[in-house]
Amino acid sequence: PSLRSLQIDSRFIVIWSRNAAKAIYRDIQKLKKNPSLVSKHHIPSYQMSDKPQTEPMSGNNVFRKTYQSAGNALSSFLGKIYFKFGLIIGGAPMITILVSLICVIALGMGILNLDEETRSDKLWVPTDSQAQDDKLFVDDHYQSNLRLQDVAMTVNRKEADLALGGQTGVLQPEVLDQLLILHNHLAAVNVTFEGETLEYSDLCVQRGESCMTINLLELFHYNASRWASVELIRAVVNGNDTRTVSGNMMDVKLVLGGILYDASGNILDANAIQMLYFLNNNEVKQSDGSYLDTRAEAWEEVWLNKLESLEDDPALRLLDRVWLSFRSFSDEFGGAITADIAMLQVAILCNLIYATVMLSRWSRGCLGFRGMVVVGGIISVGMSVFAAYGFCSAIGIMFTPLMGVMPFLLLGIGVDDMFVLVNSLDEVDETLPIKQRLAVALSHAGPSITLTSLTDFFAFIIGSNTSLPALSAFCIYCSFGILFDFVLQISFFAAVLCLDMRVKASRRPDCAWCCTKEPVKGVTCCGCKKEEDILKHFIRDRVATPLRDWRLKVGVLGIFALITTFGILGCVQIQVEADVNDFIPAGSYLVDFFDVVDENFVDVGASCEIYFLEGVDYTDPAVWGNLEIIYSAFKQTEFIAEDTVDSWFHEFYAQRTFTPATFYRELELFLESSGSVYKSSVIFANTSTPETQQSQILTSRILGNHLKLSKSHDQVKGMDALRAMVAASAFKDQAFAYGDQYLQYEQYKEIENEAVQNLGLCLAAVSVVVILLVVNPIASVLVIISVGLVVMDVVGYMHHWGLSIDSVTVIMLVLALGLSVDYSAHLGHSFMHLHGNNDDRMVLAMSGMGVAVFNGAMSTFIAVSVLAGSQSYVFITFFKQLFLCTTLGVAHGLLLLPVLLSLVGPAPYDEIVLDLAEVDENVKESPDFT
Repeated sequence: PSLRSLQIDSRFIVIWSRNAAKAIYRDIQKLKKNPSLVSKHHIPSYQMSDKPQTEPMSGNNVFRKTYQSAGNALSSFLGKIYFKFGLIIGGAPMITILVSLICVIALGMGILNLDEETRSDKLWVPTDSQAQDDKLFVDDHYQSNLRLQDVAMTVNRKEADLALGGQTGVLQPEVLDQLLILHNHLAAVNVTFEGETLEYSDLCVQRGESCMTINLLELFHYNASRWASVELIRAVVNGNDTRTVSGNMMDVKLVLGGILYDASGNILDANAIQMLYFLNNNEVKQSDGSYLDTRAEAWEEVWLNKLESLEDDPALRLLDRVWLSFRSFSDEFGGAITADIAMLQVAILCNLIYATVMLSRWSRGCLGFRGMVVVGGIISVGMSVFAAYGFCSAIGIMFTPLMGVMPFLLLGIGVDDMFVLVNSLDEVDETLPIKQRLAVALSHAGPSITLTSLTDFFAFIIGSNTSLPALSAFCIYCSFGILFDFVLQISFFAAVLCLDMRVKASRRPDCAWCCTKEPVKGVTCCGCKKEEDILKHFIRDRVATPLRDWRLKVGVLGIFALITTFGILGCVQIQVEADVNDFIPAGSYLVDFFDVVDENFVDVGASCEIYFLEGVDYTDPAVWGNLEIIYSAFKQTEFIAEDTVDSWFHEFYAQRTFTPATFYRELELFLESSGSVYKSSVIFANTSTPETQQSQILTSRILGNHLKLSKSHDQVKGMDALRAMVAASAFKDQAFAYGDQYLQYEQYKEIENEAVQNLGLCLAAVSVVVILLVVNPIASVLVIISVGLVVMDVVGYMHHWGLSIDSVTVIMLVLALGLSVDYSAHLGHSFMHLHGNNDDRMVLAMSGMGVAVFNGAMSTFIAVSVLAGSQSYVFITFFKQLFLCTTLGVAHGLLLLPVLLSLVGPAPYDEIVLDLAEVDENVKESPDFT
């Protein structure tokens, strides 16, 4: 056939027979002599420009020539391999689909071993951290896992004007009267659970003989006569002996917020007051992988309902109440996530609609509709997710809630590969047999998909080398998901494309309602006129061709220099912060609670303790002196609330006279009388009590609290300061500092290093794979620079958009790296396969592979945009980071990288020439070939 009726593919020469090859060669020579024979809208893969082709790198540099030869060899090898593979798939698409399904089902069976981990200390705390080891000791010896219930109150200003003469402080007799009423309601809450009636006393943490409760009324022994006047109240809260009804000392700053002092430092009043209740937390793993204390959860639900029912109680009209329960976080976060699931489904639907619209060839009417192709591509992504879940579960990798993000990542990568493969297919001569068309398409798209998939795979594998367990597991699941998606794209999805071509060849469209009349020359089956791809036309004529002008190139480089500058400024200013308030959905009652607490309770923060290990000889007078020294040092340590430090030995030493011989006898008397509150702080070597046997102390602790610290780096400093104090004491090998929040502080301490290390290792993996597969050093470096700039700019503009580095954003950064690789690597690989001068190759790459890259990014962008209306911090962060990733990724991949390649791009690979005998043999097997 004449070349004028054929579309010459812009990436390779396919020689159909030995005679046809000779004819093509003769026609090429004619075209070179008379370029006007070529349509002005068609740029062939042969060199047509009057400008000389870019010469290979100058000199007799053996190193460069070796790279060039290696690149040519690898390009030719992969092209031929994928061509043969395409012939196999095209010859047996149904068998390919069946084998793919069987393999995926076999891999997915591992999901039966899926074991979900939801405990935050197992997900986000480095496995080798000091806090993890300390927690094991504390859990073994102390009741350290508590469930906090908190009610914070301020005075209602309107009611205060009527009942208190405008006084809005909480240290008023009328306010404490109503506080007692509320306390009685809450302490009386009970629930029937599995036939058992559970009271607060059945579930509470015991301190001495009573439940552990932090309540100002304990200072007054719940006796209203003791707060009958403002003067009596002030005398108690300012007294030297602030012992509660249970005998323990209370720091009133724990329960009073917004305290007002006189000139002498005495408390006059306070703006807020709170009551805290503590339940034991006996969590058991449930069938869904979560850990719950179902008895406590049931009681807390009734407790929360009681608070809601009392909101309009006239007996409590002076008190504006906000509250928090241990279960509140899971209730509110779970509700927000559930509400956003529908939004996520809409996002995926938008992705599918866009893919269908852009993959379909609408100029061909109903026959150009590719609904089946899109569905097949999405099914292949779903299969890869299922296979990854099953395989990773089978090899023992823990499953975490983060895995819910993985399908979104694979959808973005899978749709991008889908566009690349379909775009390559559309550029193949349609007069060829179906099997040959698929083989030719794979021979070009396959190597490009291989480059990006292997780059992503190794990036995530390397990224799994992190000390954060949740991030490590996420990277492993994603790496195998990407690998399975790659295999299914070139097999299952390729087979779907083959079936679609067969359907179209028989003039049977996807949509059953379409007309199927005989074709008319120049007109589609539905009467539509054929038109050129609008997006391809736009990118080629409006974007790529103008970039030939050196002035526009300089302008592009200047703009990206400015973008990079602002990105660098953001990178150096971004903070490592983690605020639990960020995770609370707007409109939640927890927002009001933390507003009141953060505004008023600014003195006392998280609890912390000093624990003494086995081997301390408490009968040694030298140890007594050291215990007093470390107690004083504890109070003086930076970031410690001095008045909250409470030592059993300090009280014992002050109240009792003893010798080494009488130490344990006196300690027994102390713990059974005035020191009963310290029973939980002194653990004896066996289960016998001091009443029946004078056992030696196994371990003990000193209690305290940090100051209220709102910044993550201050919280880490507070933890490190207390640890340093203990390490410098006489007990440096026999004691350690620990607090319930230290597990989180360890995460804050490591998250910055983890983010830098993880991104650095991932970029290193990307660099190695790009260098190995692209082979050419200049092209590899340019692609790596493009990817690196995208990641750096995403981090920088995160800061400008109000984000910081935390456990959520570090996950999304790894995900953004995976997507940004595709935006640059596809175009760089395509450039190396195109011939002509560098400007010609730039235009060809942008109008060919660039269209596929743009569509892949745009489908992700549209889906992510739907999440902009989310109420949860996770999805809002997801939106912001992927918005930056897609916009910056496309900008660098379709503007900056092409300009750099046009300026300093290397010579292309040699044309891929397929084995003629093999092609002839395959052609003979196809009776429809002409």
